[in-house]
Amino acid sequence: MTGRWAARIAPGRHRSTGIDVAADEVRVAVLSRRGRVADVRVDGLEREPVGLAGGPDDARWAAVARALAAAVSRLSAAGVRCDA
Repeated sequence: MTGRWAARIAPGRHRSTGIDVAADEVRVAVLSRRGRVADVRVDGLEREPVGLAGGPDDARWAAVARALAAAVSRLSAAGVRCDA
């Protein structure tokens, strides 16, 4: 996962879920903050290939939705809570 990610944890919240849709994969990162200090941790990080990289937009977004659901499912199975 090259590149830079930025996350903003909303006031009063302790968790942030980031989603990145690339040309051929979906990436999901779940971050959490402990207390009021700047102790931020990566709770989960998943990548899922998008089965349909080209083609009509409707089919591509359906493939992205399936990939996103699979990544979030694996995070949930590992005990990571993904906030919307």
